[in-house]
Amino acid sequence: MRQYWRATALVALAVSVPQSQAAPPPQAATLACRTLVPPSDSGSGTIGAVAPGPSDRLAWTDGRPGQFLLRDGGGRVRVVGRRGAGPGEFQDIGGMSWIGDTLWVADVRLPRVQFFSDTGRLLRVRTALLPGSWGPRPDGALIGLGHRLIARDLPVTLLVHRPEAIRHDTLASFPLLEVERVMVPAGGREVPNPHPLLAQTQAAANAERTRFCAVIPAGAAVRLRCVDAYGQSLLDRPVTLPARPVTDAIYNAVIGVFSNAPGRTPELMRARISRPRSLPLALGILVGTDGEIWLARTYRFESVASWTRLRPDGTVQDQVTIPANYRLLQLRGDSVWATSADADDLQTLLSCAVKG
Repeated sequence: MRQYWRATALVALAVSVPQSQAAPPPQAATLACRTLVPPSDSGSGTIGAVAPGPSDRLAWTDGRPGQFLLRDGGGRVRVVGRRGAGPGEFQDIGGMSWIGDTLWVADVRLPRVQFFSDTGRLLRVRTALLPGSWGPRPDGALIGLGHRLIARDLPVTLLVHRPEAIRHDTLASFPLLEVERVMVPAGGREVPNPHPLLAQTQAAANAERTRFCAVIPAGAAVRLRCVDAYGQSLLDRPVTLPARPVTDAIYNAVIGVFSNAPGRTPELMRARISRPRSLPLALGILVGTDGEIWLARTYRFESVASWTRLRPDGTVQDQVTIPANYRLLQLRGDSVWATSADADDLQTLLSCAVKG
């Protein structure tokens, strides 16, 4: 989603660890999962967010417009919200998490975060100026991570909106490296797209919005940077990962994805999308509650999904292999919340444990 804002008070990340990390072969790990929520018979079945809370509380979305589901400590499930822009309503639910017994839920189209009791009663609303991936900070401010794309790449920024403020301020910045653009036919015109097989900056926040991290291409390595909710540097170090080749199967799959639209052919896309020797070292990033970081090493269309799991200090812990039809939603230590999809793309919400 494109976001547009005016950012001020740009702050560079200052703390760094100069030494490069050696990369011994990581230990192998897998997920052992149990079903939390079976496929929905009311929503679209597309689970977009999950918030495991204290005492077996759970909140999640299943594609119902403007609504989420809330299970209290006694096991009762309620449907909360509706489509709209009033109190207790949502246009497009984004992140959600718990602060004690209170659930906060963000809206990616409306610039606000709403707070609910564990029975679904609306408690209060905090607003910003522009839509974004907002979350609450203990001092009453809202913080969000994002970037805007115009004629050139601009940094991924950590933004803060303080109560009653008339602008957003920037707490920290992660650079977006300039990447080759591929002209793709779309709607009767040519649209520039980042080259799908070249490395790009990937950024993410943990569910609680207390830690914000980016993995930045750095030649034969990547640079990992993390800040807290006040823009203070938590981590800045290089991480070396083994390269993976761009195989025929991967290149053909990328061409197939980009060819699947009017005005495009495989021949045209092959002529425009060059084939590099190696894949980007990190194809995605997830940040956990305890500061752990997972880096995606495979594309979503590969037969098996592989993630490199890093400790909070940026050292490699292990390599986690999961089925390709799983989608990771949230991390907390060795616990993972994910969805699995069947042949009809109906999704099951899973609670998993990492097993070495």
